[in-house]
Amino acid sequence: NLFIISHTQVNNLFSGYGVMKLSSMDFSLLSDPSASSLLLHKKPIRTINCAPGSRGLLLTAGADKVVKLTSIISDSLVVSYSTPAPVWSSCWNSQLDHYFYVGLQTGMLMVMDLRNTSQCVLELEAARGCPLVAMEFATQSESGLPFSGVLVGTPDGCQFWELAASDLLKPHILPLPGSCSSMCVEPSSCHWLATFRPPASGSSAVRHVVVRPATESPITFSPMAESNQTMQVSNSNVTLDYQQSTTSVSVNIDPSTTAVHHRNVTVQPVETFYGAHSMKLVSRSRIYPLDGATLVAAGNETRQSVDIYSLSRGQRVQSLAIPNTAVDLASVRFDDSYYLASLTDSSLEIYKNKKTR
Repeated sequence: NLFIISHTQVNNLFSGYGVMKLSSMDFSLLSDPSASSLLLHKKPIRTINCAPGSRGLLLTAGADKVVKLTSIISDSLVVSYSTPAPVWSSCWNSQLDHYFYVGLQTGMLMVMDLRNTSQCVLELEAARGCPLVAMEFATQSESGLPFSGVLVGTPDGCQFWELAASDLLKPHILPLPGSCSSMCVEPSSCHWLATFRPPASGSSAVRHVVVRPATESPITFSPMAESNQTMQVSNSNVTLDYQQSTTSVSVNIDPSTTAVHHRNVTVQPVETFYGAHSMKLVSRSRIYPLDGATLVAAGNETRQSVDIYSLSRGQRVQSLAIPNTAVDLASVRFDDSYYLASLTDSSLEIYKNKKTR
């Protein structure tokens, strides 16, 4: 079990961005951050994901328009792909784990196949001109839906791309308006979490919206209209991931030019928590179980803290002071203990959850 932490390369001979491996057993570094073998990208890494199962593959991508798969066992490059635009998000298909998905700054959703090492197998226009800021895979068991799919967050809202039995990706626009910065799936309770930045004008706060997925009667879906909205983002150069298993599926057809008739995926609101009044850095939030409860962890830019919310209580139950703004969070369990990791642009804080009983 490892924490994989992206960072700016510290070796004076090599400039760029790489990763460090931190043991979850004793929190010791398993790699030398100054080693050139860990130098992966020339520009900031925006997304990292460990492959499901025991392959030991690490997916990294970012502003340099390159997707790389690296062995976290040998620190050696396995394969790399070029993309037409900077990458903002990614996720693995853990049901068919040779597939993974990449979200671009231009709004394109790319379907990649490990068996094709030269190019992507499919490009879909998910949000014209808007970056795909967040991406998560949700299986049938993790969502309570009759199918699996890819959750996508953009500056214009959220989508669910259904993976149909006929190998079609069917898009659903979710009733979650706003500038999405993060999405997370909690499989044991079938909850989804979406975090939204406050609008540029007004006194609104960051929203952490917890929902349950559901289906409605079949509808006719028409292609998405062109969006005139843009987003100015100052992002951090760090990302955090924890190696663990998930689940998913894959596809191949572009429905963006043809109206299709199918079941509509929607969401039912459960709870909304309000955070800071600003979000200058794109920050990821997490929803996770603890001792029978469901908690939401989110960075608060104003208070320089990680706020913990209880879904059953409907309120914030704790604030953890941190030295800087949290840009990524991870909740993990090992040795019957629960831990919450908070990553800033300069440090990694790891907290041990105490039993609530």
